[in-house]
Amino acid sequence: MKLFKTMASAVILASCFSSSVFAQAGTEIYQSSLKYHVMFETLNLQEAINNLNYSPNIFVAWKSVSNYGAPTTAPVYRCVIPGSYHGQEHFASRDVRCEGQINEGIYGYVFTTQMPGTVALFRAYCHNNEYGKSSHATFDSELRYNQYFSTCYRKEQTLGYVYPSGNGQVYPR
Repeated sequence: MKLFKTMASAVILASCFSSSVFAQAGTEIYQSSLKYHVMFETLNLQEAINNLNYSPNIFVAWKSVSNYGAPTTAPVYRCVIPGSYHGQEHFASRDVRCEGQINEGIYGYVFTTQMPGTVALFRAYCHNNEYGKSSHATFDSELRYNQYFSTCYRKEQTLGYVYPSGNGQVYPR
C-alpha cells in the first residue's frame, strides 16, 4: 500500500509539472527572457515560445545527463516561487523541497562530481534588476554568463556537472 501511495504521489507530481514528466539524458533545458529581463527556463520548447515576451531568442541553458547506472548523479528540480512575477519565477535546485518553495518536478540530472568532458552547471541570481525584478538562471557556460548576465546575476551555487550544451540558439532558427 505504501509503495502504491508513493507511486501515486509521483504520478500526481509529474502530471502537475507542465513541461514534461521526467527528463531523459540529453534533454535540453531551454532559457528565454520574459518582460523585465526575468529569465524563464523549461523542458518544453513550445512553453518557452509561448512565454516569449522581452527577447525573441531561446537558448539551451543546459542538458541533462543520464541517471541510469550512475551512482554519481543527482536530480535537479524545477521550483517556482508562489506569488512571483505571474508565477514565472522558476529556479533549479537539488533540494527536493525546493528550498521551501513549490517543486514542479525533475528538470534533469547532473553528475555530483566532475567527470571527464563535463563543465560546472551553476545557478545565478539577479536581485532587483533595472526594472526592480528578481530572477534566477542556470548556466553551463562561463562565456554566455559573462556576455549576457554578469551585469546583474551573481553566481549562487554549483548544482553539479554536465556535458557542455553549446548554449546554441534554438529559436528562431
